[in-house]
Amino acid sequence: MSGKLAYGKGPRTLEKFPGAKDREKREQNQRHLQELFNSKDFKEISRFGRAIANPFRYLILITLQKSPRNVGYLTKATSLSQPAVSQHLKILQQAGLVDGYKSGKQITYRLQAGYISKVLNALNGLWK
Repeated sequence: MSGKLAYGKGPRTLEKFPGAKDREKREQNQRHLQELFNSKDFKEISRFGRAIANPFRYLILITLQKSPRNVGYLTKATSLSQPAVSQHLKILQQAGLVDGYKSGKQITYRLQAGYISKVLNALNGLWK
């Protein structure tokens, strides 16, 4: 044989197959991406991104950044119905961005972690 191997015959070495190094690199990148997609950090970042992708949820976060608020206040601030605001708050809670606490008969919502405020400031700074 003159340096070429028939499919399925003989040892497969990178030198004998053109593009094999590229294929190996692609496979390595695929494994790296798979590890990234399965990582806890990536899932949290993705959840955060999906949560703030909606302009009303982003507005709710900006409003809560100033101070904790109840659903009634958030309804007025966003011009959304109370059920819509509650649904957005549920998504924000599931993403770990806000939490609520009982204040009398109402639930007051606040940003859950301090870093969220820093991220919101950074995002707002991008357009100024």
